[in-house]
Amino acid sequence: MRGPCARLAEVAFYGMAGPEEHTRGALAVGLRPAAPGRMLVPGPPGMARGDREQTTMGIDRRAMLTTGAALAGASILGGEAMADGAGRPELPEGAVVLTAKVKAKADEVEAVKEALLSLVGPTRKEEGCLCYNLHQSKSDPTEFVFYEQWASQAALDAHGKAPHMKALGAKLKDRTDKGGGVAFYKLLG
Repeated sequence: MRGPCARLAEVAFYGMAGPEEHTRGALAVGLRPAAPGRMLVPGPPGMARGDREQTTMGIDRRAMLTTGAALAGASILGGEAMADGAGRPELPEGAVVLTAKVKAKADEVEAVKEALLSLVGPTRKEEGCLCYNLHQSKSDPTEFVFYEQWASQAALDAHGKAPHMKALGAKLKDRTDKGGGVAFYKLLG
């Protein structure tokens, strides 16, 4: 009797169809079955056995299935746990959602990154901080964006007066370019 992990590995490797369905479907689209323990490979029907051995990919199917199960399990379990509730955020009435963009000068990227990262820990401990994440653009490393959620406008105002925020101006002086700013958002769904 096969356990759920074996079925999970099978789904990761073959899709929702099992190995029998996978083989039948593969034959229908011109793939031929390989030797036991090997994957299905392209080849014309009726290919001689000796020729098939030369073109067959020698892959340890058990290792492939085990790896597939681990990856599928991690994505299914982790993804479901992380996605549970995603798209249905619970924000209190009067919550404030914003992005704050900072554009570093090309030769000051590391200094700006360090200064911005120094805000993350203390800010996340502030009362009323629901979310405070710093991102750096993959396409333009000089561009940083904070995504923030605050329980209220009063909490956001207090954040602006916090010592670490007041110290930020000196840390960023002459290190940023135009192109930054703040945008406020309302939750739609």
